[in-house]
Amino acid sequence: MKLTLFILILFININAYATFSIIAMDKETNESGAVMGTCLPTLRIGKIADDLVNYTDGFGIMIFQAKVNDFSDTWFNTAVGFMDQDEPYYTATVINNHLSNKIFDPLYQTRQILTVKKDKYSNITSNVYTGDDVGKESFGVTGTSNNGRFTYAIAGNLLTHKNTLLIMKNTFKNSKGSLSDKLVLALSKIGKIKNYGDIRCKENLISSNHAFLRTFKGSELEYDIQVSTFLNQKEDAAELLEEEYELNKIRH
Repeated sequence: MKLTLFILILFININAYATFSIIAMDKETNESGAVMGTCLPTLRIGKIADDLVNYTDGFGIMIFQAKVNDFSDTWFNTAVGFMDQDEPYYTATVINNHLSNKIFDPLYQTRQILTVKKDKYSNITSNVYTGDDVGKESFGVTGTSNNGRFTYAIAGNLLTHKNTLLIMKNTFKNSKGSLSDKLVLALSKIGKIKNYGDIRCKENLISSNHAFLRTFKGSELEYDIQVSTFLNQKEDAAELLEEEYELNKIRH
């Protein structure tokens, strides 16, 4: 039985997530994961990942950002249905092209969608869609690690620097360890560089005030960590996430 985790966000109060994030799959262990840093104008108590991560039992992971309200029920159901498919036709590019079709989604130019998709033959593809109206310094990169083990999609919007995603990509590809290790290190790297990250946090000299990691192994939830530094705007959420992750690894 496939496990599909996708919490509908029709009633989210926050309309947009300016953010930087990575999703990836490990072909060797069948792990999937998502990590994100963002600067929100209010303290978020509930799980951000519940609103933004679409995961389907070992066959792919999706995250969406920028304008995340106003999706139709049909859009949600179709996204879930596509991620459930294991036929080779349903690549990450095919899925994102359909979900960002202007007839299917009138607000497609305000969306940013990251997808990594595996088929029944263990072929893994990745794609990032970024609408023209998402905002300043908004783009994505995709690729595979040098040994072919990890496939990733990285994206950001309203970033302070153009090369933010390049730094994340290089850190992810060059770091050692598990998928979760690599995701956390890629995000926290941005937190350690002055004036990088979400432009809304720039005045506080931090990259983000909320961050999360959510990873799966097959149908099992592996890590589900969220941190907030909203009440201490001088502390960086991306760096704090790494600290919390290391504590969770000890208890894991």
